[in-house]
Amino acid sequence: GPPGCGKTWTACSLLKAASQTCKHGVLAVADSHIAVDQLLEGLLDIGVNAIRLGAPARVSSDRLRKASVAWLMEGHPRQKVLQVMRDEMVEIEEHKISLRAAIADSRRRRERPRKSQPEGTSWQLLDDSELEEAEAIVDEINKEDWKMQLFKDKEKLSSLSSSVRMEEVHIIQHII
Repeated sequence: GPPGCGKTWTACSLLKAASQTCKHGVLAVADSHIAVDQLLEGLLDIGVNAIRLGAPARVSSDRLRKASVAWLMEGHPRQKVLQVMRDEMVEIEEHKISLRAAIADSRRRRERPRKSQPEGTSWQLLDDSELEEAEAIVDEINKEDWKMQLFKDKEKLSSLSSSVRMEEVHIIQHII
């Protein structure tokens, strides 16, 4: 309908009635950020405890931003726990990157031609084929260690990710 015909007022009145009868809350959606903001503003105006989900950068006013889940989560006491988990996830991701780089470096070293070692070096105890075989064995051991560490990091990251999601749900439930 055209502007001013009562679409937002009607929707807000219906949502208020639904929120008063439903003990688990009501989810309202709209097809644009502007429409969500209008709906939220209307709900707040008539006294409905409403929370906006979505990108807080897109919220058009401070009043609406303060009703966003992102803003409400920032001030929650458990936010520090959540941030520690996120920081640990970043550290694990960085560790995975360094391990992958070490594996790639190991492969490159193994694939390039060997230069002969100068006399008097400890490598001289082995001939070139024995030296290449020893390097290959060490590289394989390292690669297996790195793969195991990557697997452990992946499991830990998955567990942390689940914990972060659970913590976010807990905070949102507490806010609502």
